[in-house]
Amino acid sequence: MAKSKSAEEMDELQSRLRPFLEESGFRMRSRTCNRKTSDGLTHVINFQMGRFDPPGTSYIPWFRKNLYGKFTVNVGVYVPEVASEIDGASPRSSIQEPDCCVRKRLGALGPERSDLWWSVRSEKKTVAEVRLRLDRDAFPWFRRFETRDSLLQELEKAEETWGTGGPPRIICAILLAHRGQTEKARENLILQARKRSDTKHTEHVQALADRLGLGRIDT
Repeated sequence: MAKSKSAEEMDELQSRLRPFLEESGFRMRSRTCNRKTSDGLTHVINFQMGRFDPPGTSYIPWFRKNLYGKFTVNVGVYVPEVASEIDGASPRSSIQEPDCCVRKRLGALGPERSDLWWSVRSEKKTVAEVRLRLDRDAFPWFRRFETRDSLLQELEKAEETWGTGGPPRIICAILLAHRGQTEKARENLILQARKRSDTKHTEHVQALADRLGLGRIDT
């Protein structure tokens, strides 16, 4: 099947960024790049293209925008045991950004702290800007998640949900349980269950505790 003009332009833009990414340890496969850390985590960069909406689609500036012909960049950190416990995922040779337990948009890491989209046309200024933002914003962010120790330190300071793993306390509990620190893992799950007292979430926390061998969670 022939590629669209937009897809061809995205290919060209990625090809211009490939040498820079490979120098930084990333390997590109389709729209996603992976880099393994010394502790077995995976740093992920994903180039997401705006979808094509059917003719007649209505666009509302503050709600629904026409993003066809544009792209954004997603970054994430993948932890095998978190993916396994949350989704039952088996080890994979190529990690996708939605599989990451910590996820961000590149624009959210920059000074604007907002969702940014660029034209897929491979103009030098676009390539230069994305490279700058990866180097200035994404790579320092990745350095905060080189190891499980550093990930735990960041999670302890966080309140918001970061990605597929769910709330920070749940990710902490999985990491700690896999290290054999069962009491600290239980404490995190108890706090999480008490924070959100709805029945379904409590059942979810208890099911996770059962899988981790942590016993009954007292809420």
